[in-house]
Amino acid sequence: MHAAIFDIDGTLLDSFEDDAVLYVDAIRHVMGEVRIRDVFLGRLRAHTDTHGPYREIPGALAYLQGLSSYRDMRTGTAVALHSLHGN
Repeated sequence: MHAAIFDIDGTLLDSFEDDAVLYVDAIRHVMGEVRIRDVFLGRLRAHTDTHGPYREIPGALAYLQGLSSYRDMRTGTAVALHSLHGN
């Protein structure tokens, strides 16, 4: 069996720029509380509610669909924040 894991933000969806800004904003809002993830996800949901869903990176869905046609291939996705830039 073969497996592939893809990072979602910046690889499959064009959301990386907003992710970094919203994540830093969530940290500033919470300042050390353990609820950072909850605040970040809430703000991310509010952002997509206001601005709509993120765009697919061109060809990403077709590529994943192509991989799924192989019987011995499994795919997964991951979300990661690559860096934080405090402004």
